[in-house]
Amino acid sequence: MPLYYTADALNSIMYKGLGFKAIYIDLLVLLLFAFIFYILNFISLRRSI
Repeated sequence: MPLYYTADALNSIMYKGLGFKAIYIDLLVLLLFAFIFYILNFISLRRSI
């Protein structure tokens, strides 16, 4: 799923010539995914120690 948002943001910038206003939703979703994976990784590593 994160790959879709990355590709959509890159497509909007490179091919359509759109700016930050057009891709901020994609960037927010990617940041949300990164945060969720960070928290899950932190919890997983804490349990293994």
